[in-house]
Amino acid sequence: MFNLYNEVVAKKRGRRTAAINLSIQVALKHIAISTTGLQNVFLGSNIPAPSTSSLQHSANVVSGIIEEYNKKDLDQKRKLLKEINIRRGDNPNIINIQADGMYYNPIYSGMGKTPFQSATQCTYNMLENNTYKHSNVSTRQVSNLCSNKSEHKTKTKVKSHMGHCSENIEMHDSICSEERWA
Repeated sequence: MFNLYNEVVAKKRGRRTAAINLSIQVALKHIAISTTGLQNVFLGSNIPAPSTSSLQHSANVVSGIIEEYNKKDLDQKRKLLKEINIRRGDNPNIINIQADGMYYNPIYSGMGKTPFQSATQCTYNMLENNTYKHSNVSTRQVSNLCSNKSEHKTKTKVKSHMGHCSENIEMHDSICSEERWA
């Protein structure tokens, strides 16, 4: 059988994904448009749009691959910084960084409701100060959210229930303790 498109070799059994579908998902990771937004663009252009489930499936595949490559890239940058410190005669284990946290919810959204940070998710980026490039050397995602909220009311430990848990800090921990997450 002759295909009109290139397929990506899969590690699992089943149908292989078309290379163009994965490349669309990689492109979507670089812009602020979701799978629904892509469907709207296709439908607005009178092009048959792919189903939401197939777009989500390929997005999940691509996300894992991009995350793996990012981890390898950040690890290489840290190794390069250690090498630079050795050549300068500095301690190779000390990397001067600057860090900043970006919150999912606006800080002012909990005014008058809670004395704590009202954010439920946060991303911390650490940039190195050893070179003039100020490259990103580490990223940390912090989340207080889980789809099994009722389980967390009785069990306070992170990932103490069955199934997937997206929460990676305790419910009583403050999400804005930047020195802890860095």
